[in-house]
Amino acid sequence: MRYEIYLRLSEGTDPPTEGRLQEIFLGQGLAPAKGALGEIDLGQGKLRAEAYKEGDGIDFSLPLDMPDSEGDRAVQIIINVKEELAANLFDPQLGSLVTRADTERILQSWRETHAFHFGVTKTPGLGAGTPHPSYGMPTRIKLVLILGIGILASVFLFRTCFNHWMEKQMTPPPPITSDPDS
Repeated sequence: MRYEIYLRLSEGTDPPTEGRLQEIFLGQGLAPAKGALGEIDLGQGKLRAEAYKEGDGIDFSLPLDMPDSEGDRAVQIIINVKEELAANLFDPQLGSLVTRADTERILQSWRETHAFHFGVTKTPGLGAGTPHPSYGMPTRIKLVLILGIGILASVFLFRTCFNHWMEKQMTPPPPITSDPDS
C-alpha cells in the first residue's frame, strides 16, 4: 500500500526539460529507475516519482509502512521538488493543495491512512516499520507541564518549610520559672 501525492505544473508554465528535471531529482537523491522518473531508497521503503500524462505532472508515492523519520524525509523531498519546479502539490487524502507549511498535516494523514489500512487488512507485514500515530499531547507540551508542576511543588515545599521555621522563630520559648522548693 502506498500514499500518493500529485505534483502538477502551474497553468501557463512550460514543463521542465528532461535534463532539468533529472538535475532537480538528482539534487534530492532521486535516481532514474525502471518504470519511474526517479526513485530513492529511504531504508525500509522507496519514494517513487512517476510521470503523469507525458510532462503534465509527477505522481509521488511512498509506502505506508515506513518509520516516521523516513516518511518525513520523503515528504521533505517531495516539497523540495515542488518548490524548485514552482508547481502545485495536491494531496488527495487531504483533498487540497499543500505547501511546506502543511508538512505535519501530510504526515498525520499518512499515519492515519496507515492505521486505517492496517485496521482493515490486519496484515502484520503492513506494519513492519509502522509510523507512530501521534496520540495525546506533543512531547514539548508534556515537558513544559512536568517542569511547571515540579516548580510549583518546589515553591509549596519551600513555603511550608519557611513558614514552619518562621513560626518557631516567632514563638517565644516558655518562661523559665524558678522552683520555690529549691
